[in-house]
Amino acid sequence: MLHPDSDKRIREITDIANLIFKEQYPQTSNEILGFTEILKREEIPSDFLQKWRSLFVILQEEFAKNSLHLKDYRRRCLKEISETVVNALERVPQGSQAFLPILPFGKRLHNAMEVDGEITRALVHERIKDKKLVFHLFCYLYLIIMEGIVDELGRLFYFFATVPNDRIRNYGDLEKISIWKIREQLDPKPVFLRKLKEKKHIRNAIGHARAYYDDMEDKIQFIDVDKNNEVTYDKTLNSAVFTHLTLGLGDVLIAFYLTWVLLNVYDLVVSNEPAAY
Repeated sequence: MLHPDSDKRIREITDIANLIFKEQYPQTSNEILGFTEILKREEIPSDFLQKWRSLFVILQEEFAKNSLHLKDYRRRCLKEISETVVNALERVPQGSQAFLPILPFGKRLHNAMEVDGEITRALVHERIKDKKLVFHLFCYLYLIIMEGIVDELGRLFYFFATVPNDRIRNYGDLEKISIWKIREQLDPKPVFLRKLKEKKHIRNAIGHARAYYDDMEDKIQFIDVDKNNEVTYDKTLNSAVFTHLTLGLGDVLIAFYLTWVLLNVYDLVVSNEPAAY
């Protein structure tokens, strides 16, 4: 066996495969199960990293296919995030152990996924017919993601894009870096950090009750003001545009979560002491 506790690791990878299957990614789930065979060997095969990278290629297609309107965006989003993580692994000699500073983010990511999942299921699967209720639920979801998670996702992306980085010794160091500075330094900018100023304006409009929904026209007016009460943003969007914008933010969260899960597979196979990402 590859590790003294390989049996336990096999069970954990099987649990991950079952989780991915439950999330509607059956082909990726099946490929993950194949990694349990590596743990039964005496050494890691030379093509391990290549096989692990191929998980993301399969997942990208399944992730894109599971959307009616945002296929290209989903594929690109997951591709940018996963490639940044994989490239980070190849840059650091200590492998996934170099990612220990961002472990505290794992719990936050799981909690955010639960909230996003509950609201999205209510919106998509229960087919709520009350337009105003749907509008308010999407506003709530948008606010949760933009207020509580997008900046952290940006910091997480920056960590993977720049590791090894002597200035980031722990997650506290990462939290001190503003999202605007991160956006400025990243080149090219990841798709989810584009049009960030406008997304923040919309967040402010929702948070300060300046988002006005016209259910007859099915349009939403978003107004943001500065400290002097001067209007800095005033834009009207079709409800469908706002819906796709919100779901797109949710897709970023899901893409990070899925990448995080597959990072666990890598760690369970390679590390002497898996970090439980």
